[in-house]
Amino acid sequence: MKKIKIFLDDERFPGWIYRGAKNRDWKIVRSVEEFKSLINSLTPQDIEFISFDNDLGADSSGNPLPEGKDAIKWLVDDKQFDITNIETHVHSANWQAADFSQGLLNNWRRFLNAQTDEDIIREMVRKELERKDLS
Repeated sequence: MKKIKIFLDDERFPGWIYRGAKNRDWKIVRSVEEFKSLINSLTPQDIEFISFDNDLGADSSGNPLPEGKDAIKWLVDDKQFDITNIETHVHSANWQAADFSQGLLNNWRRFLNAQTDEDIIREMVRKELERKDLS
């Protein structure tokens, strides 16, 4: 199965943000709910890239809809989704939300990598102890 690229934005298209991007090569989602539904149908191995906008518009009464940072918080805090091998980018024009969101993603990736490094070291020590027991 070919890995997919996900683009969360309420009005723009990938080709508007990424030079040379073909919109047909992306799964475009327009809301946090649509994003959650898509992520729930996938594994981390299915995804190559996720691009996040922050400000996702308002409902018909003018109330702000959940934002891209809410999608990221859900992905990290609730779903604890493994983004170790997924490229991520926050393309929001809202620089404060973009910095906050990119920080969440970076910290989560660092945490996942630390866990991986710790597991590797633990396995190396286990093998070394086994080797010593056999000699």
